[in-house]
Amino acid sequence: MGRADYTEKSVEENGSRAVYGAEVLDARGESPAQPRVQSEWPLSFAQQRLWFVEQLEPGKSAYNMPLVARLTGTFNLSVFQRALDAVVRRHESLRTRFVCVNGRPAQVVDNDCGLKVRVEDLSRLTVSEKEVESKRRIREEINHFFNLSEVLLVRVLVLWLAEEEHMLVLTMHHIVSDEWSLNVFIRELGDYYEGFVAGEGVELPELPIQYADFALWQQDWLKGDVLEEQLRFWREQLKGNPPALELPTDFPRRQTVTPSGKTLTRFLSKEMETSLRALAKHEEATLFMVLMAAFKTLLFRYTQQQDIVVSAPMAGRNRLELEGLIGFFVNILPLRTSVSGNVSFASLLR
Repeated sequence: MGRADYTEKSVEENGSRAVYGAEVLDARGESPAQPRVQSEWPLSFAQQRLWFVEQLEPGKSAYNMPLVARLTGTFNLSVFQRALDAVVRRHESLRTRFVCVNGRPAQVVDNDCGLKVRVEDLSRLTVSEKEVESKRRIREEINHFFNLSEVLLVRVLVLWLAEEEHMLVLTMHHIVSDEWSLNVFIRELGDYYEGFVAGEGVELPELPIQYADFALWQQDWLKGDVLEEQLRFWREQLKGNPPALELPTDFPRRQTVTPSGKTLTRFLSKEMETSLRALAKHEEATLFMVLMAAFKTLLFRYTQQQDIVVSAPMAGRNRLELEGLIGFFVNILPLRTSVSGNVSFASLLR
C-alpha cells in the first residue's frame, strides 16, 4: 500500500493558556494511570459535553470525524485488517462504548470490538461512474450517525477502484477522537501495515496510560477548591460577555444553529509567510498570535465592536503521556480582546 495522499494539519499551541492541572499533577509526582479494578469508567469533561448534546439531539452526524485518503500501489486486504486489529488492541478508546448507569453516563471498554474493514468493489464501473459513485458512497458513509451505546464508534470503508487504486474512508465519532488522534491512527496503521508486509515484527512504544485513566484522573482532580478556582478564573475572563458580532453579511443571521457551512482556503505567498514569521519573532510572539491579532483587527474594522471574543481549538495534551493516545482531548478556548481604533497593531499583538 502506498502512502496516503492526505495532509496532516499540525496542532499548534496558541499563546493564550487556560489554567489547567499539569503543574498540580507534576508537583505531586502523580501518574494519571489507574489500577484496573472497575468495568465502568467516568467520562472526561469533554466527553460529557458531547454525550449531553447526543441526548438532546440523537441520530445526528454533526460530530462524525471523517478522513478520506487515496491509496496507490499494491494493497493487501488481509494485512490491512491485521494492522487495523493491532491499532484497535493498542487503544482502548477504539473499543469504548457509552452507557447510562443509574442516570449517569459511563464508558465501558470491551476486550474486542471486532472492527472489520468493509470493502466495496467499484472496479467494473467506468472512470466517470467511479467518480460519481465514490463521492456518493463517501458522503453516505461519513454522514451515517453513530449510536454511542454500540461498541463500534469507528468505521473503516475501502472503495476498490482498480488493482492499485483504492479509497480509504475512516470515520470516527468525536467522543473518542480528535484531529490529533486521526493523525496518530493513520501513522500507526501505516507503521503496522508496512511492518507486516515486510514480514517483520512491529513494536511501538508501550502506551503509559489509556484514555479512561486520563478521564478518571481529570474527574478526581477538577473538584473542590480546584474547580472553584477554575470557575472564578473564567467568570472573570468572560464577565459581561459581549453580544454576538454583527457582521455586515448578505443575509440575516439564522435564529437556529445549523452545522452547514463552507471552508474557504487561500494560500499566502512565501514572501508573506516570511514577513509574518519575522514580525512574530520581533514581537516575541507565535505565528498563531500574529494571525489571530490580524483576524480580530479585521473583525473590528467590519463591526466597529471593541470587545471581541474568538474561540480557538487547543490540543489539550499538556503531558507527554497524552501525545500518543487516541482520544478526545481538544477543547475550545475563548480568547477575549479589547480593540479600539486608537491602538496600533503592535500594541494589540502585545
